[in-house]
Amino acid sequence: MSLLKRLWLDTGAAVYSAEIALVAAVMVMGLVGGWKNVRRAVHRELSDMAGAFTQLDQSFLYQGVDGHSGGVAGSLFSDQSSPLPTSGFAGHGPDVCLEIDGG
Repeated sequence: MSLLKRLWLDTGAAVYSAEIALVAAVMVMGLVGGWKNVRRAVHRELSDMAGAFTQLDQSFLYQGVDGHSGGVAGSLFSDQSSPLPTSGFAGHGPDVCLEIDGG
């Protein structure tokens, strides 16, 4: 019997291919659910980080110093809070953080 005819009549591998297809389908469904959870966790973490960055305050104050033969003036900076965009994601909402003067 030729090799091609023996392969054509061999039905033993048909069961294994069906099992492999079933296992592959279950694995794909599991991966889709897993990647959805990964996406949700990354989104939450980045949202938390964005919230932390909006709470940063860069204000500072230091007093001047006068010595025997010189002195240094003090300095002050007060950081004003910026309103966040009210709609959309960062970069896709209105530019309420920027004040653009047309003059």
